[in-house]
Amino acid sequence: MESKETRLTSLLVDEVLAIDAGSLTSTLTLAQQEAIQTVLITHHHYDHIRDLLTLGINTDSLTTDVYSIAEVLDS
Repeated sequence: MESKETRLTSLLVDEVLAIDAGSLTSTLTLAQQEAIQTVLITHHHYDHIRDLLTLGINTDSLTTDVYSIAEVLDS
């Protein structure tokens, strides 16, 4: 659940690896978003993928690799 004090699932490792994308664009600056090189999606629930699309839109001149299992990528 997301509220004013809490965000959806996302972890940022060493400023370049994101694990899940629930709140990447709603919590990070544009410069921080542009530094992300790889996103690992653990599963396809909305709270883990929500900001994946907006991350792509915000960083459309850059390449961000997205990894997961085939079932998640197909969804």
